[in-house]
Amino acid sequence: TTFNVQKKYNSRALILSIAAGLFCLGLGHKAACRGIVLGGIFSAINFALMGQLLRFQLSHQRKTAVRRSLLSMAVRYTLLAIPLIMAVRSDRFDVAATVVGIFIVFRFNEAYQRWWEARTLWGGIVNASRSFARQR
Repeated sequence: TTFNVQKKYNSRALILSIAAGLFCLGLGHKAACRGIVLGGIFSAINFALMGQLLRFQLSHQRKTAVRRSLLSMAVRYTLLAIPLIMAVRSDRFDVAATVVGIFIVFRFNEAYQRWWEARTLWGGIVNASRSFARQR
C-alpha cells in the first residue's frame, strides 16, 4: 500500500540523516551531529504528517479543501521551524547542520515523490497499451 511505501522511504531517510550525524560525531563535531539528527527527525515527522493530512484536505467543497490545505501547510511549516529556532537559541546545536539535516530528508522525500509519480505514469502507459492490444 501507499502507506507502507511511504513509511519505508521515511525510515530510510531518517536512517540516512542519523548516519550523517554519526559521521559528524566520528569527526568530533558534536553540535553538527545534534543539528543533523534534529533536522532529520523533524523533517521525517513533517513528511509523515504530510501523508496523514492529505486525506483530510480532499473535499468536494472547494472552500473547505482550500482551508484545510492552508491549515495543513501552516502546521507543517511551523513544525519545521521548531528545530531551526532550537538551533538558533541553543549553542548545543549547529544551525547549518540543522538545515542540512532538514534538507537530507527533504531531498530523499522529493526523490520518493518523483519515483511515485513515475510509477503512476508507467501504470497508465501499461493500462493504455493493454486497452490498445484488446482493440486489435
